[in-house]
Amino acid sequence: MFARYALKLFKARPFQSFRAFANIDDASDPEQSKLKAAESAHEFIDRIIKANKVVLFMKGTPDSPQCGFSNYVVQALKYYRVEDFQAVNVLEDPEVREEIKKYSDWPTLPQLYINQEFVGGCDILTDMHQKGTLMEFFEKNGVVKKQKEE
Repeated sequence: MFARYALKLFKARPFQSFRAFANIDDASDPEQSKLKAAESAHEFIDRIIKANKVVLFMKGTPDSPQCGFSNYVVQALKYYRVEDFQAVNVLEDPEVREEIKKYSDWPTLPQLYINQEFVGGCDILTDMHQKGTLMEFFEKNGVVKKQKEE
């Protein structure tokens, strides 16, 4: 069951340390524990995506990515100065790892969501970066400050 696994969630800020996202997984709150016990992986994913502007489902953590593709996406978010993002380590819960693939109808990880919309994985971000459209996309979606024209 989903509740058996403790998911570590991080509020990530580029070039700064990451801190636990306490309001999502507060073990000291008995009501929160009851909610988590009754929550399916799908409900958890849906709640995290709706509660955060930018969510990255990845292997590992932003401090310690466990695959090259997850590392690339984290580095891209930092490079473009995405102010903050919620990272979910799918390696800590096999149900979440499988359910996110069904949720997005996308077979690979990592997966990036912005404003509750599935953006894609490493391949999509790489393509947008190479075409020069990634910064514009981030600006349009309000996750980075617009660059001033010189």
